[in-house]
Amino acid sequence: SKATGNLAQDAWFAALAIESGCDWITTDRDYARFPGLTWRAPL
Repeated sequence: SKATGNLAQDAWFAALAIESGCDWITTDRDYARFPGLTWRAPL
């Protein structure tokens, strides 16, 4: 399936963080859907 709207943008940011070896800091729990992404809440 094709990613659209906010999901497409989220996928792009997730891929960027994964490829860069960075943690993604966000309050958006939707990022849990991306395997390989290390993310955490800022608080």
